[in-house]
Amino acid sequence: MSGKSFSMLLLVLLLVPGCAKKADHAEDEAAEHNQYVQGAEQKLASYDADMDSVRARFAAANNKVKADAQADLDSLQAERDRVQLRLNELKASTEDGWDKAKDSFAETLDNLEKAIDRAKNRLR
Repeated sequence: MSGKSFSMLLLVLLLVPGCAKKADHAEDEAAEHNQYVQGAEQKLASYDADMDSVRARFAAANNKVKADAQADLDSLQAERDRVQLRLNELKASTEDGWDKAKDSFAETLDNLEKAIDRAKNRLR
């Protein structure tokens, strides 16, 4: 084997394991992202059920509460829409933008949870 062929073989043998490690890392990150998105979708579905409960309770309330409730319901829906937008951004994010999209989604989801809690407290 000539010196050039040996050098090329050595280079290939050194690069292949590194490529495999990068591929494994990318697969692990993709699985982690998918798992996080699935959990986020489940949490959002739970909040949707909470919002339905709040709507039903407001509908059964007296007229004064109903009048006040419409602004709360509109605010809840707007917050819910922001969460969906952030979830869509999270799903579409690349590795470079993942952390920012994840933080933005978590903040918006937290805001929705607080808005639901405020609406529930108004009914007490």
